[in-house]
Amino acid sequence: MTHEEARDVLPLYALGVTDTAERAQLEEHLRGCLPCQQVLALESRTVDGLGRSVDQVRPRPELRRRVLGNVRSFVDPDAIPDAGTSAGASRATPWFWAVAAAAVVALVTSIGLVSARRELAEVQAELETSQQRVAQAEERAVRAASEATSQRRVVTVLTSTDLIQATLNGEAPAASARARAFLSASTGTLIFTAYGLPALPAGRVYQLWAIVGTTPVSAGVFTPDADGRSQFIAQLPALDAPPATIAVTLEPAGGVPKPTGPMYLVGAASN
Repeated sequence: MTHEEARDVLPLYALGVTDTAERAQLEEHLRGCLPCQQVLALESRTVDGLGRSVDQVRPRPELRRRVLGNVRSFVDPDAIPDAGTSAGASRATPWFWAVAAAAVVALVTSIGLVSARRELAEVQAELETSQQRVAQAEERAVRAASEATSQRRVVTVLTSTDLIQATLNGEAPAASARARAFLSASTGTLIFTAYGLPALPAGRVYQLWAIVGTTPVSAGVFTPDADGRSQFIAQLPALDAPPATIAVTLEPAGGVPKPTGPMYLVGAASN
């Protein structure tokens, strides 16, 4: 018996209306399945509470006669003992009707429990789907907010009164590479975009530099995409003077305090 099949049979097992083969299969499954054991305990408590969930009311005599009359209509008259039946058999008849009525109630109740469990599973599935959609919407909102912030920073830099620009050309390792840099000297915000950069060797990154006089100031490391393109916004520390040169070098992963590798891009900065 599979795990899913066991979950469907557990309510019937708790009510005691499973057949012998089904009961044996379920009990074998239960011996090695702690989650199903826990579900069975819950189902058993539910069934146990059914009898106490409503007030006990003695039925009217005419209602009892009508119910028993309806039950008798489904029974073969030849199977019902006549008035001459022994006293022992006569005494057993009420027990038969009680068991039959209990079986009907158990069957109806079990069907209701199985249906309720399936409806609950459907509701849980719908809830999980809704939660996933909410999470996706939140992710899109975060991305949109981040993009809007980046766009505002770009506009601020490009419209600043102290804008510094640089066109970077490729050096020997990357002769066809090109890049542009835009820097707001007062805020230190630098916009950088490049294309045509070669794929990086293992354990290496590109590092961007703003060179003030003879002092290189790191503007961060980056990795281009598969087409050799890269675009990002960097934040420089406070500078003593506007940079005269913008450059890109090849460095170990994580970057270095001062350039150590070959220069791939370089360009003069001007306002």
